[in-house]
Amino acid sequence: MACQAVKELKAFRHVVIRDSGNQDVDSGWRGSHLRLTVTHPSTALNSILDGVGFGWLPQHLVQPYLNDGRLVRVDLESEQKRSVKFQLGIKPDQCHNRELRTLFEFFSALCAMALSERDDEMQ
Repeated sequence: MACQAVKELKAFRHVVIRDSGNQDVDSGWRGSHLRLTVTHPSTALNSILDGVGFGWLPQHLVQPYLNDGRLVRVDLESEQKRSVKFQLGIKPDQCHNRELRTLFEFFSALCAMALSERDDEMQ
């Protein structure tokens, strides 16, 4: 889809990735009344590549398709960027699991590094 204006998107199907969390958080644009909700980013990507609609996907997932022209970036109004919050948690009854704790600590360290790099770039 070669729409370049956000307002034009209202006529197209919005491919939305369902949030697996249990909090009722509504994030994103609700301009289109046509919606396809999927459970995985790869399903959203394939749907968009098949011409089913448009959606917001992680940069690393779409970059090859932007590079070869199969996807186009739709600029947000006022050159805004879309970001989503990432939440990381572990159930109390799983805290005893050493492998899960190690994975949790690994992801926590990665998040801290990413935040530090972002802060350095902003200075």
